[in-house]
Amino acid sequence: MNTLLTLSRADLRSTFRDPIFKGLLAFPFVAFAIVRYVWPWLSARFPVVAPYGEVLLMWACLQSATMFGMIYGFLFLEEKEDRVWEAIRVLPVTTARLVASRLLVGVAVSTLVNWALIHRGGIVD
Repeated sequence: MNTLLTLSRADLRSTFRDPIFKGLLAFPFVAFAIVRYVWPWLSARFPVVAPYGEVLLMWACLQSATMFGMIYGFLFLEEKEDRVWEAIRVLPVTTARLVASRLLVGVAVSTLVNWALIHRGGIVD
């Protein structure tokens, strides 16, 4: 567990170094704001779009999950390009454990964000 926290902190620092990663991290909050605040106003103003609330929610959930996958994918590519993987091989953490920890964190955060979108977004009762 300590290894997972250490790796997650290092990944978070790497994520905040690149401006595009900051934008990708901000997207789930933007999607939540759209679902929670913009959609009720929009569906009240234009009743013809009201039946498409579930489609908007589906889009927000898919995109939020995809953003974390993109972040970790880009981190892997950046580390490979910078030859960080050669240095990682001498650490007491196996490559499989590093990849598994990144996948676990990405899945956990995506699940949490999607839970918030579904249960706190206000579209599904």
